[in-house]
Amino acid sequence: MADLKLNNVTPTSIYFGGADVQKIYNGSELVWPASDTPYVPVDGGELRFISNKATVPYYGLFDANFNEISSNFNFSSLPSPNFKIAAVSDSLNYMVAAFPNDWISPGYISKNRGVSWTQMSNFNTRTGYVYMSKSGRVIIFNINSSGKDYAISNDYGDSFTNIDLSSLIPSGGILAAVNSISISSDGEVILLNVAINGTYSPKYGVHVFKSTDHGETFVDISSDINPTVGQYQWYTSLVSGDGKYQIHFSRNGSSSWSNDYGETFTFKNYPQTAIRDASINADGRYFMFYRTDTQEFVYSNDYGQSATFSTIPNSRTETSGVSNSGQHSFTLSDGLTSIEYSDNYFVSFASSNFANGASWPLYIVDTLLP
Repeated sequence: MADLKLNNVTPTSIYFGGADVQKIYNGSELVWPASDTPYVPVDGGELRFISNKATVPYYGLFDANFNEISSNFNFSSLPSPNFKIAAVSDSLNYMVAAFPNDWISPGYISKNRGVSWTQMSNFNTRTGYVYMSKSGRVIIFNINSSGKDYAISNDYGDSFTNIDLSSLIPSGGILAAVNSISISSDGEVILLNVAINGTYSPKYGVHVFKSTDHGETFVDISSDINPTVGQYQWYTSLVSGDGKYQIHFSRNGSSSWSNDYGETFTFKNYPQTAIRDASINADGRYFMFYRTDTQEFVYSNDYGQSATFSTIPNSRTETSGVSNSGQHSFTLSDGLTSIEYSDNYFVSFASSNFANGASWPLYIVDTLLP
């Protein structure tokens, strides 16, 4: 849901013709007053992808066999074939497109299922470095090649500001890089996994900064995750869509797992390796991640309670996704020309080759539309 602003102020009351205005809609979308109803992730039912393609409009909606099913959408063209879809919300309500090779251009955003695109901000960005909540409310992206400078919007892309972590960096520490970003479905919970160099104490090497107010503020929760002072390498942090499950994967010790919204943590003997490209469903039961030691994706179907993970056959890094329900998931296969996907909650996997112009990158999307 968007937030109506008049001269950058959200009104508390509006009058028209001498009468109180009760609600204002932009098409079918309520934009005023703001609703306190929790965001409910969409359960799309069918496996759907937003994928890039070489012909106008340079992107499309595809099924598991890469048959294009965009006929019921009024997709307008991206600025050029050089731009690629970089992030997408449930039901395609919000989409971001960015340049794929370098930070040389601002991104573009659609707030109406691709009907139109506008320049997102004055910040440059690129594909692979854009993160969006399933609601579309929170958008975070890297603004340059430093790996540590990010911008955020928590008003559906209406405005962006720099994420300022300077007050959280310990004295003597130097922000080196943001290793991973994970956002809950409504964007309320954000986990930033941050590498800090330099001489400081207590030194964890990697710190985790958490927001519970859609990115308005962040706090350092490193000591909550593991109170023992030491150089713990939490290489990736992950939050379920509902925020209940929070996992911090360590590459040189026990990982930390919470099933109570991060109030308490339990140590888990997960694989001690650099973990990348983690994806999780809405309630946290189904998640997957890439192991850099074995170079394959593995998955959990028990909320991560056990430390045993199953391998996804023929899987390779770059892109992965899990639907809100967990029924659908995918990873890229060898050569970046095919995918391995499941449509039965990780029970089995099938291969599918790119077809009809579809190409990497692609994103799983839950939509009630065809």
